[in-house]
Amino acid sequence: MHLLILTPGFPANEQDDSCIPALQSFVYALKTNHVSSVTIIPFHYPFFNEQYLWKGCRVHPMNGANVGSWKRLWLWLKIIKQIGRIHKVNPINVIHSFWYSECALIGHLVSRSKKINHITTAMGQEFYRPTWMQFLLKRLPQPRVVVLSERQKKSMRNFGLVENQLIPWALNPLLFNVNDGDASRKIDLIFIGSMIDGKRPETFLRVVQRLSGKFPILRAVMIGGGPLLEVLREKVHDLGLTGTVELLGELSRGETIDQLRCAKILLHPSDYESFGFVYLEALCCGTLIVSGPTGIAWSSETWKVVDNEEEMLNACDHLLDTWTTAPVRDCKYNIDEICRRYLTLYSA
Repeated sequence: MHLLILTPGFPANEQDDSCIPALQSFVYALKTNHVSSVTIIPFHYPFFNEQYLWKGCRVHPMNGANVGSWKRLWLWLKIIKQIGRIHKVNPINVIHSFWYSECALIGHLVSRSKKINHITTAMGQEFYRPTWMQFLLKRLPQPRVVVLSERQKKSMRNFGLVENQLIPWALNPLLFNVNDGDASRKIDLIFIGSMIDGKRPETFLRVVQRLSGKFPILRAVMIGGGPLLEVLREKVHDLGLTGTVELLGELSRGETIDQLRCAKILLHPSDYESFGFVYLEALCCGTLIVSGPTGIAWSSETWKVVDNEEEMLNACDHLLDTWTTAPVRDCKYNIDEICRRYLTLYSA
């Protein structure tokens, strides 16, 4: 089988471990155990055009760099021509596009013209905050669309579409090395995500400020880059949290996981997640979770799902108050089982 993957971005090399970890985990497992030939076309990132190999997969970057206006149309034409050249040399059996957006559109056009099976996995906020692209795709004959969680499925149905399958993500143990980490868990609260309004990093700071009154030696860490990073640095100073909160900026995935293993609680105040891959990472690190009802969130002794900031504060307070030792690690889903479910769709 020759599988073509269409995605906005992909790791620039095998050391680039922070670019779409869920996709990396899936593609590596797929190529290692299930599919003989995988070709990947990233539309926008990496920012170069030279072809390269990533763990046995041939990558053809288009270096779109998020161009707009008529340049985006030119990029799409270039991609369609590139797919034609690849197909001529090594016939494509399946196209798998990621995000119900431009990659799905190009996948649709090529699959119709060349009569190739096409699958789309909706990865983000496509149905929660639809744009003109989602409304355009909605008017076209639908590919088989895979969603990642029950909540994303609900968003899709509210948008007026019905999914074909619900297939979650899973961690690939070959890319995710679980060790004992720091048994003392010196970080009390950790935030991992982009510093944007939708991830609600200021909510994290307010919760930390209120908890610091009760826990005077509280230590909190925030990991991620984005437009609000400098604003948050000022906020940390204004709230008197300079000795409490450490803003680490963007880290590699390996460095991020090392920090997560040293944390007692992942506090994730994001207002929407289609899945929430960081949840899987926290579970596999034995880190407690406090979050809103987003993505795959479910309530348990080790995962408090809350509806507002006050409940978030109370949940963190309770977990810190009753902390004794890290919970048992739970890596939840099996990556090979996820691959087998996609293979069923590929061959349908």
